[in-house]
Amino acid sequence: MAIWRRKCAVAADHFVETSLARPVRIFPARQRFIEEQLQQYQQKLTDAENALKEFKQKHIGMMPGQGGDYYAKLAETSGQLRQAQLDQQEAVNRRNQLKSQLADEEPELSAAAAARCRPTARSMAVSRRLKSR
Repeated sequence: MAIWRRKCAVAADHFVETSLARPVRIFPARQRFIEEQLQQYQQKLTDAENALKEFKQKHIGMMPGQGGDYYAKLAETSGQLRQAQLDQQEAVNRRNQLKSQLADEEPELSAAAAARCRPTARSMAVSRRLKSR
């Protein structure tokens, strides 16, 4: 058994040595195919790099390591939303307060306007004379 094993090892070694020693011939058609594939992959790589660059420009500051991660940005945005809601509620309360004050002042304005528009004794006399004619 050992003899067969040794003969197989020698034959395998010889096959490997001769295979490595002879030059690899590339046919022109195969070479063109490989070059075309290489160009296509280079174009795909360039397109992917450009798409990544555009994505990063569009989402600047949102990527990990650029001013916080997603959850930090979410927490910050949620805080801004809460503050905006508080500001809105304050503005609504102020508006309602001003409406209330305006409603309280309207009767005073109406009374003052009515006092200015009351007919005087002279105007009433003129009006009676005109009606009697």
